[in-house]
Amino acid sequence: MSDSTVSRRLHKSRTPAVQMVVFLAIVVTLGVSLKLVVWPSARQPKTAQANSVPFEGATPFLSPGILRPHTYRADTAPLGDGDEVIGVMAGGKARAYLVAAFAGQERHVVNDLVAGRPVTVTHCDLSNCTRVFTGSDQGQVLDIACGGRYRGSLLLATPAGICLQDDAAANPGMPAVPYEQLPFTLTTWGEWKHLHADTDAYVGGDSE
Repeated sequence: MSDSTVSRRLHKSRTPAVQMVVFLAIVVTLGVSLKLVVWPSARQPKTAQANSVPFEGATPFLSPGILRPHTYRADTAPLGDGDEVIGVMAGGKARAYLVAAFAGQERHVVNDLVAGRPVTVTHCDLSNCTRVFTGSDQGQVLDIACGGRYRGSLLLATPAGICLQDDAAANPGMPAVPYEQLPFTLTTWGEWKHLHADTDAYVGGDSE
């Protein structure tokens, strides 16, 4: 028997195994591609456990908070004295947040740093509810996003799960926001600026 004949027979004996390997590779590739196309959530990061809402009647809609937005010095801020602001003090630094800048689903949460201290301002223009949160990790913003609405209240997506912004309407089956609340003042820009001449202001816009 010639060498070429032996080579052909060996090649034929390997062909089914090779074909099976190629077939399985194609099936696996198509399966992964189908999963990504049909189930887009499979490629989304699992942040803040926002895909699980443990109560009926909620409208989950994850929208990441605005991260460390641009601010203006008091003498350059495009604000009128009568504009309503949320005033916050952190680390000896004053900052004002224009209430009107929180209108809209994607603007209810601002994750900021004030004098290096984490400050997250949350405001819902529909329920007119404001909560400000802080944490102990200096220089690290909090992990809070907007998670939709439930019975007229804003939902916040946090590392502890989906929480109600308004703790006065808390549902017993829901986790609490895992951050300390920070005092704030609802006032006008004119009044806040009068009390804190060195303040700066957030007036809206995207993350830095």
